[in-house]
Amino acid sequence: MALPSQSERTFQMLKNFLQLRDQGLSIKEIAYKFNLDTSTVYRNLDRVVQQYNATHPDTPITRESLLERPHSPHVPHEYSYALLAPVDIAQFRKDLSDMLRGVDALLVTIASDILGQEMLDLHL
Repeated sequence: MALPSQSERTFQMLKNFLQLRDQGLSIKEIAYKFNLDTSTVYRNLDRVVQQYNATHPDTPITRESLLERPHSPHVPHEYSYALLAPVDIAQFRKDLSDMLRGVDALLVTIASDILGQEMLDLHL
């Protein structure tokens, strides 16, 4: 089976680039899809624009339009507007105080274990 000529493959690649751009993919996304550098995709699309502008001087395409990307309307997530339950400040303070007492007790236990080990080491 014969491989298509370089120009046929290039033509098909450029056609794919343009179709994907029309679908709203960014140059970066197209490059990722084809495992190419973004500059390669941009350079090839720029070449297409130059060729088009040479043959269609009445309706030119700007280079900037290559970088434009149509954005879909923003759709907020459900959780962005979810109401939070009110916080009981007294309960929060009590829970925080209990937690801090637990941390203090843990630190005392760790310190006494370390000191106890050091005392044992001194007696040996």
